[in-house]
Amino acid sequence: MGTGELLTAIGALAALVGVFFLILAYTEYRKLSRLRDDFATVKRELKEDMERVQRAIQLVIASYAITEVKDKIALLEKAVGICPDVFNGFNALGYAHIEANNPLRALHAFTKAIEYRPKDKAGYFDCAHAYILLHDTQMAIKNLQAAIAVDGSAKDDLKDNVLFASIQDSSEYKALLR
Repeated sequence: MGTGELLTAIGALAALVGVFFLILAYTEYRKLSRLRDDFATVKRELKEDMERVQRAIQLVIASYAITEVKDKIALLEKAVGICPDVFNGFNALGYAHIEANNPLRALHAFTKAIEYRPKDKAGYFDCAHAYILLHDTQMAIKNLQAAIAVDGSAKDDLKDNVLFASIQDSSEYKALLR
């Protein structure tokens, strides 16, 4: 193989490497373009989600100022309809149902609170309170045990808690405090 042929082979190889890098660059450009589009979509969805959460939070906060229980329930149902996992939405709805003298609906709302925030002791405390109103001490104790299981500080919250005054003398309740 002569020098001319060697230079031609090297030139052809360089051209092939150049074409390879051109194809690679184009492929990466397309990936980057799709990634940019995906990022824009995620950004838009995140913004929409944040706005949805903020609307629900505003409704929950507004409900605290409403004295008419029917209106309060309607507003809280709207809030959890917009964003079911809005912080304190189902808890507040449950207490509105208690205020409306409907502990069974309150229990349903508190159960939803636990479904959305299983690591929050408040939902279990609220369920226990509803069960007490429904005269089901065993289920109340079971929920208090669950509250302690998810958050050990719940045990301290049980001491002299007025929500549980009607069962504080029971041996099951006293056992929770040990």
